[in-house]
Amino acid sequence: GGGGGAGKGRGRCLALGLPRRAGAPGVASAAASSSSAVPTTKLFIDGKFVESKTTEWIDIHNPATNEVVARVPKATPSEMEAAVASCKKAFWNWSETSVLSRQQIFLRYQQLIKDNLVRHIYQPGADLGPLISHQAKERVCHLIEKGVKEGASILLDGHNIKVKGYEHGSFVGPTILANVKPNMTCYKEEIFGPVLVVLEADTLDDAIKMVNNNPYGHGTAIFTTNGATPWKYSHLVDVGQVGVNVPIPVPLPMFSFTGSRPSFRGDANFYGKQGVQFYTQLKTIISQWKEEDATVTKPAVVMPTMGN
Repeated sequence: GGGGGAGKGRGRCLALGLPRRAGAPGVASAAASSSSAVPTTKLFIDGKFVESKTTEWIDIHNPATNEVVARVPKATPSEMEAAVASCKKAFWNWSETSVLSRQQIFLRYQQLIKDNLVRHIYQPGADLGPLISHQAKERVCHLIEKGVKEGASILLDGHNIKVKGYEHGSFVGPTILANVKPNMTCYKEEIFGPVLVVLEADTLDDAIKMVNNNPYGHGTAIFTTNGATPWKYSHLVDVGQVGVNVPIPVPLPMFSFTGSRPSFRGDANFYGKQGVQFYTQLKTIISQWKEEDATVTKPAVVMPTMGN
């Protein structure tokens, strides 16, 4: 079957394959930090690696050092159209491929990713890696500082951390913000970093009210040794996924991945029975067999009814 490059927005395309050296005619750097020595990647379209005809490239930084390690092409409109056409062609074979066969393909893909990640990224003894980019680090640090300005206090500060040997990396250490209020920016915006935001409630009812006043309803968790407390909490919070003595309530695939309010889009949840039903076309067959029909000697021309 064929394969297609994926992409979204302004013709950006996911490029897969082994790096090559830049220097092809018409290739322009996307940033001043790029150089002709930086390897670039090919596009993978219709089962083949192909050179992009683009003149625009995206620098890929090593988040631990902020060094440009590769460049991927912004696919041209014709390249995107070719990728979409390949995906359409591959869909019919893929749709007939069994779940077990699909699983084997993605397990091999997973192993390739692991082999490369272990070789290039993970360091022995490291518990927390860098953020994906310098811009991501700046956003996290900004929200931490904004929280302090709005009245929160830092119990553990990691936003100015420097890692020896990786001083230019996009690292943010574990951070705890206490005395946070629902009107603070660090509470209203998801930080996407190693930051724990702590709000306090006097009673269980206050905690439930705090959760339900949040505009989102993706997941929540409660820790307790009292059986009645999680029963009340689970039934009264308007949240799609509830964990009881489980920190991250993400369900196994046989259960639906749920959400409520702005944390849910569409009319059906994914995974579980709803996911199967989404891809299932129903057929209803209504039949009637009567004992006397076995002895009919001439054709019947009357409309059959339930009573006849």
